[in-house]
Amino acid sequence: MINLHDLREHPDKYRDACRKKRISFDVDAFLKLDSTYRELKQEVEALRAQQNKASKEIPSLKGALKSAEKEQMLKEMKDVSTKLKNGADEITALEVEWKKLQLLIPSIPSPKVPEGKDDTENVEIRTWGKIKEFSFTPKSHIELGKALDIIDIERGVN
Repeated sequence: MINLHDLREHPDKYRDACRKKRISFDVDAFLKLDSTYRELKQEVEALRAQQNKASKEIPSLKGALKSAEKEQMLKEMKDVSTKLKNGADEITALEVEWKKLQLLIPSIPSPKVPEGKDDTENVEIRTWGKIKEFSFTPKSHIELGKALDIIDIERGVN
C-alpha cells in the first residue's frame, strides 16, 4: 500500500501515476472518502471518551439532589450509546470501501521509467551475458521435476 499521508499532501503525483499507468482510479473520490472516514472516526472516538467519562462519574453521584442529575446523565448516555452504535456501524461500512480502494491506488513510477501504451513500447536498457542457444528444446521445470521424480503434482492435488 502507499503512504496515505503522502497521497493527502501530493494528490497530483498520484493522479499523474494513474495517467501514466493507464489506471482508472479517482484520486479525488478516494480523498473525499478518506476525509469522511477520518472525521467519523474522530466523532466516534469523542463519543467513546464521553461515555467513559460518564461511566466514571455516575457511580459517584449519590444523595437526593444528585439523583436527578444521575438520571439526566443516564438519559444522555443512552443517547450517546445509540449515536455510538450507529457511528460504529457506519465506520465499519466505510472502512471496508476505504481499505478496498487503498489497494487500487497505483504507486508513483520512477521519473526514469519511459511512458508507453503497453509492453510493446518497452525500451531495453541493457543485457547481461549471452543468451544460450540449445540444439534441443529445453524442458520446463515441471517436466524436469517429473523426470527426476522430485515433483509429484497429482499427489499434491489430492
